[in-house]
Amino acid sequence: MFPRKPGAAGGQCPFCGQALEVRSPAPAADTVFAQFGRNPKPTKTNRPAPAPAGAADPVKATAHNSRGMHHAGRGEYRAAIVEFSRAIEANPQFTKAYNNRGYAHSACKDYAAAIADFDRALQLDPTFAAAYNNRGLAYMAGRLYERAHADFEAALRLDADMTLAYLNRAFARAALGRYPEALADCNETLLRQPHLANAYHNRGFIHGALGDYDQAIADYDAEIRIDPQRAVAFYSRGFIELMRGNYDHALRDLAQAISLRPTFADPYFLRGDIHRARNQCGRAIAEYSAAVRQAPSFALAYYHRADSHYEQGDYDNALADFGKVIELRPDLAAAYVSRGRTHMARRAIEPAIADFTKAIQIDPGYLNAYHQRGLAHAARSDFDQAVVDHLDAIRMAPKAPEAHDNYARYWIICPEQRNGRMALELATRACELSQWEDWRCLCTLAAAHAVIGDAAAAAHWAEKAVAAAPEPQKLKCRTELAELMDVAADGRGDLMSRV
Repeated sequence: MFPRKPGAAGGQCPFCGQALEVRSPAPAADTVFAQFGRNPKPTKTNRPAPAPAGAADPVKATAHNSRGMHHAGRGEYRAAIVEFSRAIEANPQFTKAYNNRGYAHSACKDYAAAIADFDRALQLDPTFAAAYNNRGLAYMAGRLYERAHADFEAALRLDADMTLAYLNRAFARAALGRYPEALADCNETLLRQPHLANAYHNRGFIHGALGDYDQAIADYDAEIRIDPQRAVAFYSRGFIELMRGNYDHALRDLAQAISLRPTFADPYFLRGDIHRARNQCGRAIAEYSAAVRQAPSFALAYYHRADSHYEQGDYDNALADFGKVIELRPDLAAAYVSRGRTHMARRAIEPAIADFTKAIQIDPGYLNAYHQRGLAHAARSDFDQAVVDHLDAIRMAPKAPEAHDNYARYWIICPEQRNGRMALELATRACELSQWEDWRCLCTLAAAHAVIGDAAAAAHWAEKAVAAAPEPQKLKCRTELAELMDVAADGRGDLMSRV
C-alpha cells in the first residue's frame, strides 16, 4: 500500500482531522523485495563473473553465494547474510553477492545495511539494473521517495523490460502524489503481467486516491479473484466502501479480512470508525481496543478510542488515551488540542491552556489550537486574550475559511461576548472562502442567522450544511449543528462545550 497524502481517498479523518492512511499489514517493500529484477527469488543462474586476479577463492565464493540463496529461498535471511558475507570475503569483487546480501538485509528490515550493499554492487557494476530496483525499494521503506523514484528510473533506462520496476515506480510516484503517472505505470505493468495481484492492488489505491471509487472496487475485485486469501485486498475494498458510505458492504469486507488474518489491526480500526459514524460509541471502543491489542503502537486507534470516550462523557479514559497518543506521537499537535478540549470538558482551564499552547509551539499554523485557547481564555474571563488568539489566526491565514469560522463561533458561544452581527459577517466570509462547500462553515452561518432571529435563513443554511457533508460525516454534522443551534436559541453558550 502507498502512504496516503492529504486529499487522497479518505483525505482527512472526519473525527480527528489527521491525514488518513490505508495501511497494509506489512510495508509493500516487504512483499516486492522478494522479487529480484524479473525473478521471484535470487536463482542459481545468478553466477558471479570470473574474479579478478588476486581474488582469494572464486570457487569458494560461488559456493557460499549458492548456500546463501538457498537460505534466502527458505526465508532464513540471517543465515543467508552469513553466507553472502562469506562469499564477499572470498571474492570482494563479487557484485551479485552484494546485491543478494542487500536483499537479505532488506528482508530483515535493516535498510541502511541494504542500501550500503546495493551502493557497493552499483560501484562494481553501474549497469546492474536489478540493484537500482532493489535500492529503490530500500529507499521507499525509509520514505525517501524521490531517491526511490530516481533509482526505478535508472533501472528502467538500463532494462526497459523489467516489469517490476514499472510497478515499483508507480509505488514511488503515488507516494509523491503523482497519481496520473503512477496509474500509467500500473497499466504498463498489467499489460506485461496481467495476473499480478500487487499491480491490481496498487492501481486500486491510485483510483481511490483520484476519487474513482468504481474503478478502485473493480481493481480490488480483480485482485481477490487472483488471490482470494489476500486479507489486505478485502481491507482495502472495505475502505473504499466506507468512503462511499456503503457501511454494510464495508463491514462484510472487513470481517473477511479479519477472518483471513485475525492479527490484522486495521480492519478492527475501520470497523470502529463505522460504528462511530453510526453513533455506536460502545461498539466503536471495542473495535479500537481490538486494534490496539493487535498493534500496541497504533496511535490513531488510541486517538479514535479517546474521542469515543470523550463523546460518551468518559473524560478520565479519554485523557488516558490522549496521553497514550502523545506518548507515541509527541509531535502530533492535534493530540494536545484534543486533550486540552478534554481538560476543558472537566473545567480544568489551566491544563487546557497548557495543551493548546504546546500544540501551537509544535505547529504555529494550527488554527484550531488558537480557537480553543481563545475559548479557554474567555472561560476565565480574559476576553482580550481570547480575541487576540482569534485575530492572530486570521492574520496568519487570512484566506483560510477555518480561521474566520472559528472566530464566528466565538461570537456565538461566548455568553459575555455574544454578537450575532459579528458572527454573521465572519461566517459569511468563511463560506465565501470555502466556496459554500464546507459543512462546518454552513453550520456556523445557520447558527449566526438564528442568533439574530432570522429563523427562515437559519433553516435554509442548516439544510445546506447537511447536504454538503460527505456521508461518513453527516451524523457528526447533524450533531454539531444541533449543538450550535441550541446555543443560538437559548443564548447560554458553554465555553466548556464541544462546539
